[in-house]
Amino acid sequence: MLWIFRYFLACVSVTSLVTAEDQCRIEINIRGMTLKGFVFKRITVAAPHICDILCEREITCQSYNFNRKEQICELNNRTKDARPENFRSDPAWFYIRRLNGRAPLGSIPELPARSCREIKASEGKNTESNKYWLDPSGTGKAVLVYCDMNLEGFTAVFTNLGKRGIKGPDSVGSHYTGQDHDGQVTVSSGIQLWTVPLTGEYRIETVGASGGYSKDSVINGGRGARMIGNFMLTKGENISILVGQRGEKAYSNRKTGSGGGGTFVIRGENKPLIIAGGGGGVANMTEQHSGCDASINTTGNAGYNSPPLSGGSNGEGGQTDKLHSENSKMSDGGGKGGKGFLNGGEGGIHRGGFGGGGGCLY
Repeated sequence: MLWIFRYFLACVSVTSLVTAEDQCRIEINIRGMTLKGFVFKRITVAAPHICDILCEREITCQSYNFNRKEQICELNNRTKDARPENFRSDPAWFYIRRLNGRAPLGSIPELPARSCREIKASEGKNTESNKYWLDPSGTGKAVLVYCDMNLEGFTAVFTNLGKRGIKGPDSVGSHYTGQDHDGQVTVSSGIQLWTVPLTGEYRIETVGASGGYSKDSVINGGRGARMIGNFMLTKGENISILVGQRGEKAYSNRKTGSGGGGTFVIRGENKPLIIAGGGGGVANMTEQHSGCDASINTTGNAGYNSPPLSGGSNGEGGQTDKLHSENSKMSDGGGKGGKGFLNGGEGGIHRGGFGGGGGCLY
């Protein structure tokens, strides 16, 4: 459902997420200061040392604030280093970073960062390049992303902006607030339009949306493809991004599921850079079948025990064997193939995912 830009010049492969400097660090409380906006638990305690104990019991605790007069302890999921703009003066409080066993920001899915830049700010200049957990939009859904900490790079995660169904999003809203591409993206007819901010080599990863599934399936729909490539982009050039949306169940016939939309990254005048197809819808499935997953070719997979015309082609979604024509009634029940990028990307009738996902039986 989402895909990633990484401004990329070099890769360094390492395994450790904690530096030697961090392992021998001594923390000192800072009086008259408090970290605002990242409190996840607030407790009344008898003494400040209890805050240390409570913080060490919480895997996401990074620091805490303590109110000396009211004996209140606030546990934070960030440090002042990660968010210096939220570190505020208040004489009633003092602040201290977690003393022992602090998980580095982004090292676990329970503690995702908003960006690679935030991780480096939190963990220091010697933070190593590696894969880290990010939740750029603050939706609660973390994704594993490679962060090259040797560069003052650009990292952006483009999502479906919270939209579902056959049509794409209408606006960016606040989804990219505080991220590297904040203010750089607009939306037109469901397509996200982005202007390249820096000339350089970008590592682009695209993921197609998964297909829908029926009520009698014990697995999710077919899996979307994942495609990765490096591309030279020039400052000021325009990139069009269609982020595929997941296929859904039919309204009345809960025994069918529609196809997921593909994710398209297009340069300038409709020149494709990289595309990842969406997964197929499934019905009455007890195990995953590769035929239901997205293809990495221009023709979709035929499915598993599927009718003819199930696999899409040329960027368009597949159809069922009972075609839904412009003059047929909804009661005819046939699904309709979705539209490719050049035709707007609308999902097929019924309920195909935006990005060309094929429709399901009504």
